[in-house]
Amino acid sequence: MTTLGESLLYGQGGIPRDRPRALDLFVRAPTWATRKPWASSGSCSSLGWAGRRPSFERCEPYYQAAATPRARAEYDALAFLKANEGEFVGRTPPSFERCEPYYQAAATRGHALSMTRLAFLKRYGRPAIKMDKNEANLWVVRTRALVLPGAPVWACNAPAAYEASPRTKAGSGETDPLAWLWWAATTCGCSAAQYALGTCYHDGVGLKRDPKEAVVWYRKSAEQGEPRGQGILGFCYGEAFGVDLDAPLAIRYYLQAAMQGETVAMYNVGFCYEEGTGMHEPNLERAYMWYRHAAEAGNALAANSLGFMFEEGRGVPQDMELAVFWYRYGASLGNPWAQHNLGWMYAEGIGVPRQLDEAFKWLLLAAQQDHAGAMFRVGQAYQLALGVRENPTEAVYWYSRSAKLRNLDACLAMAWCAEHGYGITRDPDAALEWMDAAIRAGAAADDDTVLELVVAMALRLTMNKQAARVRALVEAGVAGPCPAAE
Repeated sequence: MTTLGESLLYGQGGIPRDRPRALDLFVRAPTWATRKPWASSGSCSSLGWAGRRPSFERCEPYYQAAATPRARAEYDALAFLKANEGEFVGRTPPSFERCEPYYQAAATRGHALSMTRLAFLKRYGRPAIKMDKNEANLWVVRTRALVLPGAPVWACNAPAAYEASPRTKAGSGETDPLAWLWWAATTCGCSAAQYALGTCYHDGVGLKRDPKEAVVWYRKSAEQGEPRGQGILGFCYGEAFGVDLDAPLAIRYYLQAAMQGETVAMYNVGFCYEEGTGMHEPNLERAYMWYRHAAEAGNALAANSLGFMFEEGRGVPQDMELAVFWYRYGASLGNPWAQHNLGWMYAEGIGVPRQLDEAFKWLLLAAQQDHAGAMFRVGQAYQLALGVRENPTEAVYWYSRSAKLRNLDACLAMAWCAEHGYGITRDPDAALEWMDAAIRAGAAADDDTVLELVVAMALRLTMNKQAARVRALVEAGVAGPCPAAE
């Protein structure tokens, strides 16, 4: 049944492609391998029998226990295929809202393909899918854990034809958790699978990171008209990722994808117009138009860009309330930049009444996704009791995390904490090291004013340190006062 379903899904073995029938077969397949007592218990919980309201939380353990490894593999395949149908198959624009629950259901059972899609979608976000870099990193780690010799066949996602011997990585005995993806991308020539395989090479999820190989698969996908393949190939040319920089070609691919409703491509077209990339000069009116289209379709990056345009009055009349509106929309979709910007607006009372506790909430969400500026502001909030109780230890924790990302303000804050013993042991040497880091960060930012401040603070620290050494020598009787000049 699984074999026939896969043949119908991709039109293999001389069988015409019939995706609805393929999905129906995957739905029916798992029921053949269940243990009736456990399955009945699951049905009672899920359907509300035995006098109980339906409880999907209670039903899942029973269904898990009822399925054999093969049945679990087929169930996971069904979940992945339903997610894939929502994300890729015959929908313009795709239904990301429909796909995520299925990806989550399969990924929690160890389905590597679903893990790789969640790792990508959670890192970059898509309409109705909230960005969450911490969850994305978790799925990356779990995918890599499957690449082990002797990994179970069902975890490798091999199609039925490969179940006897799952695909192995070239030159090693390691099982390949992406066997099914390889099969769909190569044997079946599926443009969606080619795009997804490219993203695995792009971010190093289940495969060694390889920009050039990512481009190979993106190009295969784009040549078949897949909008996400076209959009991300445009990104590669625009950022010189795996190919030489070619801004005009990047815009061409962006436009091909954007005209098919691909929201990230819409955002990138807007960005090119805003910055004047690949054209004679910027065009803020067109930038706003494309950002608006993308944001209204649920793109979190475009929502943040709209907020910035309204805050600064770039191409539109300055309107702080609209800036807050778009920042809030982007923040609700998990965009850490929008979360930081919304927190800043609350902290300063711009476009909204000043609310320090609300500011701290949004800044902390952004900091937890590694936004360096938000990390610094969270540390500052803990130091100055802005919307939260003073906590020197937490202040230093967030300052140090931000400083390690070369945030200039955080480097200065860490130097001050080390000099004065705030939240950490007083250590002039450490303070000087942080000042050195601040000088490098300031140079990178090309900020002469800040550099002058940093150098002045470093000189003061050095002089204080030298004076302390002389004082210690005098007190120890090793050296006396300097003789008066004659």
